[in-house]
Order: sequence, then structure tokens, then C-alpha cells
Amino acid sequence: MATLQLNQLPVPTFAHIGVNGVSVTVPEFAASEAAIRLPAGVTLQTGAPGEHPASAIYDDLAQRSVPVQIISGSADEPVRIEIPADSAQHISVDIPDRKALTVIVSYPEAASISGVEIHIPAYAKCKLVQVFHGGEPVSDITAEIGEQAEFTLTQLWYGGVKAVSGVTANLNGYKGSFNAELGYLLTENDTLDINLQAVHNGKKSQSEINVRGVLRDAASKIFRGTIDFKTGASGAKGAEREDVLLLDETVKNRTAPLILCAEEDVEGTHGATIGRLDRKSMFYLQSRGIPEETIRELMAQARLYSVVKTVGDAETEHAILKNLGRDDLDQAP
Repeated sequence: MATLQLNQLPVPTFAHIGVNGVSVTVPEFAASEAAIRLPAGVTLQTGAPGEHPASAIYDDLAQRSVPVQIISGSADEPVRIEIPADSAQHISVDIPDRKALTVIVSYPEAASISGVEIHIPAYAKCKLVQVFHGGEPVSDITAEIGEQAEFTLTQLWYGGVKAVSGVTANLNGYKGSFNAELGYLLTENDTLDINLQAVHNGKKSQSEINVRGVLRDAASKIFRGTIDFKTGASGAKGAEREDVLLLDETVKNRTAPLILCAEEDVEGTHGATIGRLDRKSMFYLQSRGIPEETIRELMAQARLYSVVKTVGDAETEHAILKNLGRDDLDQAP
């Protein structure tokens, strides 16, 4: 068993708040090949462990001698990856200049540890979708974003999950952009610990982070969202917002938005909306004969569906809705 110190807040705050980081004990999983479906124009190679991003997860994967699965190329169809249960994975995605690629990763209802590197050179585009349906995943994403390159990230957590997620988007080039859509539906004793950092190095780089989620029963969530304007990132803009719906008094929600600034000519905003179901709306729906539990379920699924529809892949969206008890897209909230 390995104990990792993850999701460290870039600038620590009061320890009693409990958002400075998390300690995670990870079993000694053996490396195993993920099930990867490649469209035409995309190749897969296996590389030996070597240089990797500065992260406790990547350090741990290297110590375990987990090989790097290198995905290269571009295509109109997405790359589809299914992470095996009880496994350790190191995936690298390399996109050619001025090309585009979508990668969709599904995680098992089991434990796993994974690191995903994204390399997006000048004028290239990458969309990464991660779907966590149950299980105990520990994951990390590091993206290097070049000049006028675009990185779009969609992450979804639901279905009895105990997850730890780290994301670092390095906006290194002029007018590079990062857009993130995160959604979660946590129930019973689910836990979710997120640390997302948009690091602006390039001039006029842009980031937009939107997080929408629902907490029920005794679920617990921490979201750390950092927009970091480095020296030289003049004209950069970053925006971050979280919208949380609390359905029970017993949930535990912590949000730590943070803006760091070493450059004067930048624009950064952040905000969080945390609330409960509106009593007037609840009364109105109940007066129309809809049971309270049905109302709560519909509201919860509607919040998650607002992120599901950003996936942009019918196969993945149908799978998510099926897991949520919906037959097809037409029946979505």
C-alpha cells in the first residue's frame, strides 16, 4: 500500500478548514493494458516509464514501472478508453499541430489509479471526457496547451463514487484556452475531492471553469479551483463558477476558489452558488401530484444532465443516461 499526498492547495489556508490537501492510501495495483478503441488516423505505442509531470501520482506510477500508453494522431471519431478494475494506468495523448482529437475515458466500478498527460501544440484542439460511474478512482490530468491551442475537459462523477481528482492545465502559449465542465451527483456516503488549476503563462490566454453538482444523504465534496496568473501572462482572462444543490441537512460541502496574480493586466473572476430546493417550486410541483422524492430525483438528474449534454458523443451520453435510469436522450430532464 502506498500513501500519497494529493490535491495540495497552491497557497495553504487555515488547517481546520480541511482543504489544504488529502492523504490517499492506494493499493499496489499491477500495471495492465486498458481497452482502447482507436479510430483511423490514430496510433498506440507503449513506452517505458521516463520523464513525467511533477505529481505524486506520476511519481507513484513511475515507481511501479507502469508503462506509458502513448496515443498519437487526429481523427473525427473519438478514441475510447475503458480503464480496467484494480489497475494502474499512465496515458499520454499527443496531437499534431493544427489537428484535433477527442478522447473518452470510462472508469470501472472499482478502484484504480491513473495519470493522463495531454500535449496540445500550436493551433491544435483536444477534448477529454472522463466518466466515473462508481468505484474508487484516483486520477490526475496534466495538460500542456500551446499557442492558440484549445483544451476542453468534461468530467462526471455519480453512482456510488469515492474519488480523488487532480487537474492542471498549463496555458503556455499566446491565446491558448482551457474550458472545463464538471458535474457530480453524490448520494449516501459518496466522497469527491477535486483540485483544479488553470495556470496562465501565455499572453491573452483564457480559462473558463464551470462546476455543477448535487449532494444528497451524507455525501461529502471538496472543490479547490485555482486560477493562477503567472508573470508574463498579460491580457489573460480566467473565470470560475460552482453551482451546488444541497438536498439534505447531512451533506458536507467545501469550496475553495482561489485567484493568484503575478501580473497586472489580467482579469479573473470566481463565484459559488450553494443552496437548497426552492420551497415555492417544491410546493407547486407537489400540488400537481408529484411526490417529493420524485421531485428531488428529477432536480438532481437535471443538474447532472446539464453537464452530460456537453459530452457531445451520443454513445457516451446514452450510457450515462442508462446508468441514471433513463432509456434515451429524449427522456432526459
